Amino acid sequence: MELKDITHGPLSVRAPAGWRDITDEVGTENVPFTLARGLGALQLSLGQPQSGPPRAPSEQELLMMCLEIGRQRGLEAPLEHRVDQQPQLRASVSYRADDAFVRLWTVFTGKHFVAASYVCDWQDRDAEVMETELVVSSVRVRV
Repeated sequence: MELKDITHGPLSVRAPAGWRDITDEVGTENVPFTLARGLGALQLSLGQPQSGPPRAPSEQELLMMCLEIGRQRGLEAPLEHRVDQQPQLRASVSYRADDAFVRLWTVFTGKHFVAASYVCDWQDRDAEVMETELVVSSVRVRV
């Protein structure tokens, strides 16, 4: 699968063909880096800097951060959750919200935290999910 670099502000990802940066098309202020291919939207945001030297979170801490983001958005009862260590430490949690599929991630790049979310119609949940995993796992911070 051929991948292309897409950069917006300090965030950069590698995405399969067809994914594009639609951040400027969203139409509201302070929109996070937003990518789409056709069915859903993937948004990525750089977390607030930590005071002092960065400390790698444990897998459980990263998962708890992801669950907390879901709670803040009114999402409860996750369908599944996962923690991966390669290529970088990341946690993901999936939800059903009415007729929408929502997947949230928290990623630790070694120095920075990145939060990501993907939302699409429930019936389309399997169509782009593998590609979103690939994009989120590739996130880099250029500060």
